[in-house]
Amino acid sequence: MNKITASNKLVLMIATMLPAILLATSLTLSLVPVTAFAQVENADSGVESDIHETEDGDNSVTIDPIVQTSNDVDMNVDVNTDVVTDEEDCDEASSEESQENDQGSGQEARSNGDVGDNSIFVSPQVQDTEQVAGNVYVDVDVVPEGCNPTDTVNQENDQGSSQSAGGDVEYGTGSIIEISTTQRAEAIAFNHNLNTDATIPSDPLS
Repeated sequence: MNKITASNKLVLMIATMLPAILLATSLTLSLVPVTAFAQVENADSGVESDIHETEDGDNSVTIDPIVQTSNDVDMNVDVNTDVVTDEEDCDEASSEESQENDQGSGQEARSNGDVGDNSIFVSPQVQDTEQVAGNVYVDVDVVPEGCNPTDTVNQENDQGSSQSAGGDVEYGTGSIIEISTTQRAEAIAFNHNLNTDATIPSDPLS
């Protein structure tokens, strides 16, 4: 926690600029209103399944591509600002915040078939998963000297993914079977917590 001593002019400047700052933040970062206790949770889970069944005779050519892509982006952005002028109300500047992201995905690709003699069966399979999860919390308090607000912030990112690919093809004499798989899974997670207190003299007139 960083502390600085602010003059009356600084407090007035903060009070004047605060509405514009919050408005800009709400437009650019989808600001979520914050109360004394706030909890924000994003939960996403999805399973993508492609099971192909092919049956061809002799001298056949089968091209059976499977492409699966999954992109999941979740962001929690919260801003909390308290201005306390009475030392007896110091508790009003304390807050609790919980931000959570829960991401899960599953991909299954299978290319099954039955082809005759002298046939060609090709099944390229591509699976791509990308997950991005982030929590950002900004808390700025203006309090009298002697006030020590306590903020409790919980930030969590839970990510998981699974990929399965392949196939089972029965074929006759002289046939060519090619099942190739390309898989990529990437997960990015981050948490940022900025807590700054500005203090004003207990007696502004002194």
